Amino acid sequence: MLPLSVVFWLIFEYYNLLLKGWYYINLPHPLWLRYIGYAVAFSTIMPGLFETAELLQCFLKLRNLQFKKIKMTKNLLYLSMVLGTLFLAFPIIYPSPYLWAFVWCGFVFLLEPINYLRGSPSLFRDIEDGNIEIILSLLIGGYLCGFLWEFWNYWAYTKWIYTVPITENIKIFEMPLLGFLGFGPFCLEYYVMYYFIKGLKPIKT
Repeated sequence: MLPLSVVFWLIFEYYNLLLKGWYYINLPHPLWLRYIGYAVAFSTIMPGLFETAELLQCFLKLRNLQFKKIKMTKNLLYLSMVLGTLFLAFPIIYPSPYLWAFVWCGFVFLLEPINYLRGSPSLFRDIEDGNIEIILSLLIGGYLCGFLWEFWNYWAYTKWIYTVPITENIKIFEMPLLGFLGFGPFCLEYYVMYYFIKGLKPIKT
């Protein structure tokens, strides 16, 4: 999980090179020390999100919450993959800081149908079963982790600065309010990406 957490975050760092949503200041020298810091910090992202979500499941009675079941047809699965591909490709073709919402949702739409078809843990299967426990715990966990990350970053010497152009004057610590809304979907993406990699095997037919 630790190396995967780093790899997944580097994907988002690649998008950041294009969309320029944040930058880092007061980075340590020499360069090798900086990269050690990157590796340690980025490796904690996924475990932190998942542990927080599991903790929430222990204390919140989310299992009792149900909603109307939605049948995942093949047409819906294919449509989801098409949307995910477009969401992830468009910011590369036409880079704009206004397109971060596509990045924070794209991997969910692209990879969830594959997880569903492979029989891996799947948010789409939870939706089909009318069970929102995992989805809610991941969303709340993402926002809780995001709040703590922004709290710690605000006081730090080595830190990141955001350049989100929307609601830039309304902030939660350093994070513009609209950008903060991305922490929930971000947690969903890590969950989907993790089980996509973990479940790499032939799709059931």
